[in-house]
Amino acid sequence: MAKLKKVSSNISKNVEKPKDLTEEQVENQEHLNKERFESLKPKFSWDDTDRPKSNLVDLMHWALNKFRNQAFNTSIDNINKLQCYIHNKVVIDGSFMQFCEQIGAKIECLYRDSIASWKSEHNYEHFMAQGIFKIIFEGTEFLHCALFHKGNQNEDEVSFFIICHDDHFAKYVEFRNKYDKWLVDRDREHLEIHVVGGEGYSYTRDANWDDLFLPDALKNDIKQSIEGFLASKDFYEKCKIPWRRGVLLWGTPGNGKSSCVRTIISQYNFKPVTVQSGAQTNDDTITEAFAYAEEQGPSLLYIEDLDTLLGTQVTLSHFLQMMDGVSAKGGIMVIATANDISRLKESVTDRPSRFDRKWEIPLPDEKMAKKYLQKWFGDSLSDKEYAGIVKSAVDSHFSYAYLKELYLTSMFNAMAAERDKPTVADIKAATKQLTTDKEVFNQGFELAQRETLQIL
Repeated sequence: MAKLKKVSSNISKNVEKPKDLTEEQVENQEHLNKERFESLKPKFSWDDTDRPKSNLVDLMHWALNKFRNQAFNTSIDNINKLQCYIHNKVVIDGSFMQFCEQIGAKIECLYRDSIASWKSEHNYEHFMAQGIFKIIFEGTEFLHCALFHKGNQNEDEVSFFIICHDDHFAKYVEFRNKYDKWLVDRDREHLEIHVVGGEGYSYTRDANWDDLFLPDALKNDIKQSIEGFLASKDFYEKCKIPWRRGVLLWGTPGNGKSSCVRTIISQYNFKPVTVQSGAQTNDDTITEAFAYAEEQGPSLLYIEDLDTLLGTQVTLSHFLQMMDGVSAKGGIMVIATANDISRLKESVTDRPSRFDRKWEIPLPDEKMAKKYLQKWFGDSLSDKEYAGIVKSAVDSHFSYAYLKELYLTSMFNAMAAERDKPTVADIKAATKQLTTDKEVFNQGFELAQRETLQIL
């Protein structure tokens, strides 16, 4: 065990430490403050009575002819080389202005349609500005155009295009790609779990390996495997192997599969990605999740209840295609959980390079059950009292979730009797109550299964 810890410690030194941005810090960066608002006001007034209202091509020609002489300080020959490109991935919002402020790019508002704004959860003002804006950076200059017009269905829409000199187009693309990378890097630093098909949510790095209740050998094996993967990018590249890893955690619910994932997310510099649970998850959702994870590497793609998902909402062949087709230059760790591994096909469970490692997250034995109960009851029980309670819990196949509920039910029993802490009698009563609940549920579940089989 000492040798294993030493190896793991050496690997840990090569694992990149996370850089964190909270949700509030990101929103503060994107805030429409007074300085930004003033900079988004046009410096000149324009007669736009001749502006086309409905045809995008006409609108592009109008913008080119109207603003090229005033916007570009260049010769007639160069003016004639200005072109419109429907090629823009930039919007004038808080993220883009933050990027420009950090790299020293200049934004000049030439013409403005409107500013759409909304309040964030932390009471910051988010925004997106429409109009024509000149962007200048290291010798590159182009006009960003986001203009309202009537679409094919006579509905208001905004179209995005740029006006750029032919000789500057490659520099514009380089600038835009630099912005794309900045967004990806900042997204990685943002403490948010990206949920494909649902709303992302923030998290804090509050879980650690010491708090994870697993047998030491199992915990160290998982920890070393994760850290070994993160430290092995050069090795994968040298061997010309995609930098990816698949892990399957399986076992009875309530024993720490999700807690293990939370610990990994908290401790390492992964960008966490998952899919929205529920009926809306399908093949397209899985495709999008893998695509996002590849873009954000090193990323952790977490798929919960794979044994339920495959064959019902996600086709097996599509999932295997995604697992096999990941190029993963930036690194992807796919972690899936399953309650019943027997429901998964051998093509999933018995094929390294899909799920390279598979760990059973077991029910607590007497040693682990006592350790976990001591977390809650402390030294209020003697070793003999612990031994009796632990034996009853293990004989009843209590998970860690049941052991936690044992403590809560014991406390409720104590509070009902106006006691500050539970007695052995309170704990025994709680154990009996939970054991009965568990047996009743299992009997009902087995009956429902038999009735389903009879119907089929």
